[in-house]
Amino acid sequence: MTTGIPSGLGATLGFAPEGTVGTAITTGMRWPQFEKAPFGLTKKVVQSQGLHGGLYEQALRRAYTTRTAKGQVTMDLVDKQRGLLLTHMIGSSATATIEGAGPGYLQTHTPGDSLGLGLTVQIGKPETSGTIQQFTYPGCKVTDWSISAAVDQIGKLDLTFDGW
Repeated sequence: MTTGIPSGLGATLGFAPEGTVGTAITTGMRWPQFEKAPFGLTKKVVQSQGLHGGLYEQALRRAYTTRTAKGQVTMDLVDKQRGLLLTHMIGSSATATIEGAGPGYLQTHTPGDSLGLGLTVQIGKPETSGTIQQFTYPGCKVTDWSISAAVDQIGKLDLTFDGW
């Protein structure tokens, strides 16, 4: 937990590549600006229908069978911190090379296979006290994405994630 702005303006979004898919990584996070990130955990609960002649309810009649994380993220399409996302969007393996003698970098992405690629996504949700509760979702894959642009506007990147 960290302390920040006690409103939605204090929300955070971070992501990091996983060495092993499904193993959460919380170091080396990248923290881009974003517009919205409705992300959440869904638990599938099954309820026993067994009959019992007693006057009290049986313990352990409910069980969680699956847990999944899903979310959508909308952010500005700017020139930094998007190479990693592009790698996970199209399954590429690109490395940045310095372009000429200047500070510019060049990344070339060729579509490939996303097998073995996973991201840890961390969403920070601020409370009214200013405390930011971090929710970590390992094993996230980009399942859908789109890039849009309009005249006199900054381009937008929309991503849909499915996680463990």
